[in-house]
Amino acid sequence: MRGSGQPFGRFRKMEQENEITSSADAHISSLCKALVGSGEQLLLGLPNVTVQLIHELQLLTLGPLLRGSKNNQIGSSATRRVLKLVANVAKGHIVDQGPSHITVRNSSGRIVMAMFSSDPDITIRDMTSHPPRLLVSIEIKGGGDVSNIHNRIGEAEKSHQKAKAEGYHLFWTILGAPADLKTASIESPTTNKFFFLSGLLDEKSKEWTGFRSDIAHEFGIPQD
Repeated sequence: MRGSGQPFGRFRKMEQENEITSSADAHISSLCKALVGSGEQLLLGLPNVTVQLIHELQLLTLGPLLRGSKNNQIGSSATRRVLKLVANVAKGHIVDQGPSHITVRNSSGRIVMAMFSSDPDITIRDMTSHPPRLLVSIEIKGGGDVSNIHNRIGEAEKSHQKAKAEGYHLFWTILGAPADLKTASIESPTTNKFFFLSGLLDEKSKEWTGFRSDIAHEFGIPQD
């Protein structure tokens, strides 16, 4: 493929247009033989081949993909819920709102935007400044799997480090599973504040009260 004006262009054509190019078609037979040969070597190394074992081998291949897809769904759902909570805090001051952003005009006439992104999950920026002033990076780890929470906190730390390098000043992490905050602070030292999603969804909780106060402060709007 080197020397081509469009590296890997043929693969893109097959992926995006679902069309096998003539040059790739000539190698399909060799590819099939190679795959069958690899499968044969795998089966020869197994003591007993059963239907259950074949199913387990399929899960080994597809399992991580399915879990990744499920985690993405959980993450997107949690982010939408948090963005809805942010909108609830800012109601009465919102000048524009869409599925992935909330724009507020605050008490000083400044435009502040909360925006859904992938890394970090939600950002808050003062758009009146040029360039925008980067206020808050929010990472949301909404899964309820306690056994995986420490890995998720580590992922949040990496995202916050990246946001810090970009110029953000505050770093909040929202967790869907319970965790010891002292341990979490060690695993994500960049995080200024931890919140638990279950508490944010309870408007009578101290968790929600604190989050609402922090959001209002960053937007520069009075609390109701």
